[in-house]
Amino acid sequence: MTFYAMTWWQEIRVFKTIEKVFGEEPLAFWSPNGQAVTILIGPGLDKQAALAAGYKQFNRKYVEDNHVPKLIADWDRVETTTDDWPFLFLRGREMSLTYCAGLLFTLLIGWTFVRRSFGATTKENLSRVMFCLGAGFMLLEVKSVSQMGLVLGATWLTNAFVISSVLFMILVANLLQLKFKSKNLKVPYICIFVSLILSYFIPISVFAGLDIVPRTIVSSLFLALPIPFAAWIFAITFSNCKDQSRLLGMNLLGTLVGGAMEYVSMITGIAAMNLLALVLYALAFHYTCKAELEDGYAKAD
Repeated sequence: MTFYAMTWWQEIRVFKTIEKVFGEEPLAFWSPNGQAVTILIGPGLDKQAALAAGYKQFNRKYVEDNHVPKLIADWDRVETTTDDWPFLFLRGREMSLTYCAGLLFTLLIGWTFVRRSFGATTKENLSRVMFCLGAGFMLLEVKSVSQMGLVLGATWLTNAFVISSVLFMILVANLLQLKFKSKNLKVPYICIFVSLILSYFIPISVFAGLDIVPRTIVSSLFLALPIPFAAWIFAITFSNCKDQSRLLGMNLLGTLVGGAMEYVSMITGIAAMNLLALVLYALAFHYTCKAELEDGYAKAD
């Protein structure tokens, strides 16, 4: 039972999604007052009895026969939800002005506080590195939360589980860096590039058929695959920085931008966030190399 009144394009999306999943057109009927739609499908459905009840059917043929131009346009335009684009309440692949205004306001407030707390931002290479690392890491984290919600459900427990896993990975990476004091950035960068490419091509849905315990473990490990390498990169980079306070401010500013970037998935889908993160880490590596040559930054080999 639901008390949410769905719009017609949402009814169409649910209808088309069910049809895609089951491989056959479901039976859908208008309610007696014509304000809602009931969709029926499954092996126990008596189609003849359902049709004999006399309710008006809801399908494309009904829309065409009754010449409802708006519904016909919606039927052709509305996409089905998928694991990569699970946005039931978005009419299309777009960002509303409300979201854009809220994100811009958040970024403005964040930039103001970072500037006051850590000083003016700069365009030097290491500042750009830290900005890209912050944006890339936050993008990975929020992407993991979204994808884990597809596996375990979008609950506070899922969020707590993902965030705890991320913090644990950060702790491990920093402890290892403190112990071994590595300066080799090429290895973790190569590892994170490979892990992001794997995450792009392997959908999280491949683990959906597992039982709850192995599904949780395997999905968590798969989603967290880039995280330790990202934390390792940050630990090495930050340990070699001199003006750490200001660069930390650039990193925090990057996390704000990275969190906002996740909303691009409303247009591109969630998998594309891996490519966006790949670009951010590629930029970070590029500016690290420039810092070595131009600013005398510690060698990354």
